[in-house]
Amino acid sequence: MSKQNWPAQNTKGILASVKRVLASGDCTKLTKDAYKHITLHMGFIAHYSRSGFCDFYRDTEELRHRLLTSEMSDNPMRNDCDADRYMRDPWFQREYGTEYCQSVVDCNQGIVKLARS
Repeated sequence: MSKQNWPAQNTKGILASVKRVLASGDCTKLTKDAYKHITLHMGFIAHYSRSGFCDFYRDTEELRHRLLTSEMSDNPMRNDCDADRYMRDPWFQREYGTEYCQSVVDCNQGIVKLARS
């Protein structure tokens, strides 16, 4: 039984934001939702704010690399291998609800795919 049922993330909006950033080379196009997802679910630190994050990742090729590896690893498969942990670990589903967990997985997998393209 789920303790909480968090609403699903806006997967479509988050992926569109990351796609715009990577296509344009302009991290300031990163939406608040996309920033929040990346820093909470993909092994990044918050850099104090979205603007601090964007200042740090002015080189969007470095951001592309870290979307694959996280900030804590240099393994290019790190975020790919870990993308579905919210659905593999029943604790997450129990705590947040299946809909939210599936949206985290969909965002992680979609962001990794965008970073590889």
